[in-house]
Amino acid sequence: MNFRQYEEKITTAVATLSHAEKVALCLMCCNRLYPVYDTFHKIEGWGNPARLAECRHVAKDWLNGSEVEPGVLRAGLEQVIPDTEDFGSIYVSYALNASASHAYLLDLIIQDKAVLLGYVLHHCYSTMDSYVQELLDPVCKGGVSEVAIDNHPAMIAELTWQLDTINTVRGNKKLIDLVHQIKAKPIFNII
Repeated sequence: MNFRQYEEKITTAVATLSHAEKVALCLMCCNRLYPVYDTFHKIEGWGNPARLAECRHVAKDWLNGSEVEPGVLRAGLEQVIPDTEDFGSIYVSYALNASASHAYLLDLIIQDKAVLLGYVLHHCYSTMDSYVQELLDPVCKGGVSEVAIDNHPAMIAELTWQLDTINTVRGNKKLIDLVHQIKAKPIFNII
């Protein structure tokens, strides 16, 4: 499946999810992306993994029916989103995707917009795309075809995870249990 097909399929699939279903799926994505941010933090000595953990905690509380104030946490989140120009390693793009996804998680709690979940799913896609490019071209010579990336088993696994998880979330009445049930495996292991 190429990117255009992916985008069409994801846009259609998330459009009918309830607000809580969107937040639950977004939280699952953030759980998967968080380890790459943590690795970036350990390698580069920059960032604040605890701040991202707070975002996920707020989302869990919201899914449990608690009153939350995501706006306060959201206001300070920009300080822990890395600027790609400040770091030279591939880890910064992974950390950017992870931290931006956490920002969208808070935004999604505040406003029920399918596009916000779409951004997070795209960040997962983009993270895996970059990872697969690194696998296929470790010295960054270029020339890796989109077809080779699209057909790589890791890319196919990511697309399958996203589509399967959307279907699993849809109509589920115990979303917080589902979030806990679907164990948060990292999107990939970078070290």
